[in-house]
Amino acid sequence: MLADGGHAERSPMYHAIAMADLFEAILLARAVSAPVPPAMLSVAGRMWHAWLRLSRPDGLPHLLNDSADGIAPSHGYLETLARRLWTDLPEEPGVSGGWALRDSGFVGWRNDGRVLVADVGPPGPQHQPAHSHCGALGYEWDTGGQRVLVDSGVAGYDDDPLRSYVRSTRAHNTVMVAEREQSENWGTFRVGGRASVSLLAFESGPEEAVVEALCRPFGSGGVRHRRKIRCSAAGLTVEDEVEPAGIPFQDFLHFHPAFAMVEESSDGMVLEAGELRIRVTFEGAVACEVDRGESDAPTAWYCPAFGVRIPAPVVTLAGTGGVPIRYCIEVDGDRDGGGRTP
Repeated sequence: MLADGGHAERSPMYHAIAMADLFEAILLARAVSAPVPPAMLSVAGRMWHAWLRLSRPDGLPHLLNDSADGIAPSHGYLETLARRLWTDLPEEPGVSGGWALRDSGFVGWRNDGRVLVADVGPPGPQHQPAHSHCGALGYEWDTGGQRVLVDSGVAGYDDDPLRSYVRSTRAHNTVMVAEREQSENWGTFRVGGRASVSLLAFESGPEEAVVEALCRPFGSGGVRHRRKIRCSAAGLTVEDEVEPAGIPFQDFLHFHPAFAMVEESSDGMVLEAGELRIRVTFEGAVACEVDRGESDAPTAWYCPAFGVRIPAPVVTLAGTGGVPIRYCIEVDGDRDGGGRTP
């Protein structure tokens, strides 16, 4: 476990599994009157604190690195264990405002149904990065209880036809420079060269949060991808800048499959999911492509659970180093009552 309570493999799913094991071990020790070292309770408390930030308000994990729904113990079970450990656990623990798990490499912000979680840490532990993805500087963003911009998740491990895709750079809401992967993933769980990631700044308040981070892809010499994310109740703004000048890059936006494209123009688009209407505008891109997941090509899949793959709309913005790409996502209307779509 890391100092901030996160699990070393940087996967919310495995964090929940390890946390359940620790909670059960402590409760079993208590049941047979065995001593429980104070350090164990301290680690358990930090894990619970981290879990409330790495899971959504509905209790499901954010799909970062190798995470999927339906594998780890449910949030309800975890909360039951937590209430047995700490009788003073708040009835509605919740999280509001900005937070940072700097050792784990995640930062985020929540406000009235808006949820942002950004990956600003290393691909994984140096000695065992088996569950790492090329998702550096990627993020998930929900609004009104609806998943909007999503990580592609994971559909399976050995022999899964989408294993390489879900670990790839293009499967995340981030940037690929010169058609090179951020890290050198291979096989089912192998990683060679790794990206270098730095959190440059994180500021948050009741109304908004601003994240600024830097990624240096492996084996790319002096290439630098600098990203700035601004999240508020009004929407999301992302600015990506790549150096050196002239180098080509692609910026990926993965929308939840509930969204359908209803309008496209030269500088933006409109998507709808039920009563929620999202307007996307961008500047600085030299081209824009939309993959609606209508083909069998593994370029636009959403895999929220093992054995599940769902076609989903993916927007790819092409850019050139030295000219920032900036895109803004505005919420035209929220569904009544903040209903959630899994």
